[in-house]
Parts: sequence; structure tokens; C-alpha cells
Amino acid sequence: MIPLLGLIIGLVIGFFINVDIPQVYAPYIAILVLAMLCSLTGAAKASLKGEFNTRSFLAGLTMNSIFALVLTSIGEQLKMPLSYAAIFAFGHQMYYHLVIIRKLLLEYYDKKRLERAQEEGGGDSEPEADDSL
Repeated sequence: MIPLLGLIIGLVIGFFINVDIPQVYAPYIAILVLAMLCSLTGAAKASLKGEFNTRSFLAGLTMNSIFALVLTSIGEQLKMPLSYAAIFAFGHQMYYHLVIIRKLLLEYYDKKRLERAQEEGGGDSEPEADDSL
């Protein structure tokens, strides 16, 4: 409940405080946001699987951020968009995490629905499994 409250407070503050980001830093901020979203979706997936580890999350968040910043910096110096590699990798990884999250949530709700049906004395049929990612 506390993380949700922190998220809501952060969103409210973010909407009402106008922070101007210099154009020079815009690519770095954008890639950092993407790296953090990738780490957050990975943390959500691990949490749903019951495998969440704070140290692993913080290490992954740090390494993703550093890697993305280094790629962006080198790309800026070479006048090549090397940050596209990080965008592609993080985007792909976030999509994969969201697919797993969807699958885990569907399995959870199917299990709850089956338990409710059995408690009511009704059906003992199992829901169809979705094996696709």
C-alpha cells in the first residue's frame, strides 16, 4: 500500500511542478526513464512469481541505467544514435515482462474462479490454459 501511495504522490507532484529540462539532457533523461520502466516491469514480474529480490532489483536498475547512459553518451560523441540499441533492448524486454505478467495474472484469476466454483459446489472443470507467450 505504501508504494502505491508514493506513486500517487509522485504523480501529483509531477503534474503540478513544471521542470524545464535542457535540450542537451533530453536524450539522457528519456533513456533513463526507459531503463527504469524496464526494471520496474521486471520487478513486477518477479513479484508476481514470488521471486522478487531487492538487491537484484537495485543491481539491475543500476546496471541498466549505467549501460543506457554510456551508450547514449558514446552515441552523442560519435554523432550516431547508439541509444537506439538500448531503446530496442529495453522495449523488447519490457514487452516480454508484460507478456509474462499478463499470463501470471490470467492464471491467478482462473485459479481463483475455479476455487470459487468448487466452493459453491459447482463445476470441477479446469479453465483452458494459455501456453502462448
